[in-house]
Amino acid sequence: MSEPTGEAVATSDLGAESVQTMARTQGVIDIDEEMATRIAAGALSAVAAVLASRRGSMFDREPSAFLAELDLLGLAHDEQ
Repeated sequence: MSEPTGEAVATSDLGAESVQTMARTQGVIDIDEEMATRIAAGALSAVAAVLASRRGSMFDREPSAFLAELDLLGLAHDEQ
């Protein structure tokens, strides 16, 4: 099985409706659209963070580069 690429994640269609559908399949039925939207955004941010971490270890960078990495994660989230 191949690993997903960043491009596949960026174009994924994970939204409130998808989250609500997945929640119902797990027996959770009380998720409104606002909560489902927040869950979807959090999930996409988590995936972006994992993909960003694959570019290199924070232990290999100067402490000042950490802020730049956080900015990159923020930009990735804003693009979604």
